[in-house]
Amino acid sequence: MRNLLILFVFLCTPWASAQESTFAYSDFYKRLAVVKKEGLTRVSPAFFLLDKHGQQPCEVTKAVIETAERHVTVLQKPTGELLIPYDAKLKQDKADLILGLRRDQQDCTMSLQTKLMVPIESVDRVDGLKKIADELEKLMLGQAGFWGKLFLPDFNGITLTLSDALIDHLASQGQSRYTLVNTDFEVEQGQIHISKQWLAEHIGMPISLTDGVVDIKPWLVQ
Repeated sequence: MRNLLILFVFLCTPWASAQESTFAYSDFYKRLAVVKKEGLTRVSPAFFLLDKHGQQPCEVTKAVIETAERHVTVLQKPTGELLIPYDAKLKQDKADLILGLRRDQQDCTMSLQTKLMVPIESVDRVDGLKKIADELEKLMLGQAGFWGKLFLPDFNGITLTLSDALIDHLASQGQSRYTLVNTDFEVEQGQIHISKQWLAEHIGMPISLTDGVVDIKPWLVQ
């Protein structure tokens, strides 16, 4: 779970002392609705249940969305991500998301993050990276709402998370920089930061991310 970026705190609520907690499905629906509203095809929100430090997944013993007439099971990935469906009828029927945890995993939070909807290996030009960056910025602004935008950190560009194998290789070579399109980027805690300006200046250039990039997140700066 290292290097997962917590994007917003609007859904990061400490777990109740009870073994089950209930969340209004409408809160999740409006986050997912940004994808359709903005026409996003490369990125989307993702909901993770993590420990209080945001590092390790909390495993649910129960995850269902319920209305008076429906009972929808919610799947959870090993990473802690809850696969919550986008369903207007569930919102209309004022559905609740009910989650249960083991007694030894009560201290958990619901975290709203981002995830890619395209494979990284399909990004073979800087243009593809810029499109991902543009969609991440739209997603971030769409999640915030009017007042939230006043307090959001600046969207500087994107953060690429490198694989452990690549990080180990760079370390074995005594290197602390990673090269893309003839530009050396400083590796910081297994990540490199790419600015919006750099992306705009390198449109059309071929790029290969298949040799060690495992994730792409927003780069936010206070």
